Amino acid sequence: MARIMKIRLLLAEELPTRCQPERALQQGNYNYKGLRSHLDEVIFTVSCLTAIVILHLPMDYIDGKPVPAVVFHGHPHIFHAFLVCLMGSCYGSVCSMYLRERKPKIAKFYYFFALVSSVLALAIFFWAAVPASLLWLASKFC
Repeated sequence: MARIMKIRLLLAEELPTRCQPERALQQGNYNYKGLRSHLDEVIFTVSCLTAIVILHLPMDYIDGKPVPAVVFHGHPHIFHAFLVCLMGSCYGSVCSMYLRERKPKIAKFYYFFALVSSVLALAIFFWAAVPASLLWLASKFC
């Protein structure tokens, strides 16, 4: 019985009892991989939810191509560029999450690909949304 107690005490001494971030920073063991993994998941979630929302928007058909009537009205090429960037961000984040443990350098490349694609998709959306919102405001107040 005493032998079991000694083993338990030895194990308890080796296990950390609480998180000590100050000590980890001093030793240089702190890394940002956890932050990157959360951003991958956020990019994936936001891009998938945006694609689902786009499916439920009212569509106009221009030359047989569906274009949302809300923001991209009359601009099918801008809408398709937005979709390509959105799918690129989804693809990059999935690949980054999948390769995170196996090939971290390649996962980092896919992470930056997803980040750049999502920033481009956001820029294209605002480029199309600002004139559309200004036209909507002008039609309501003038």
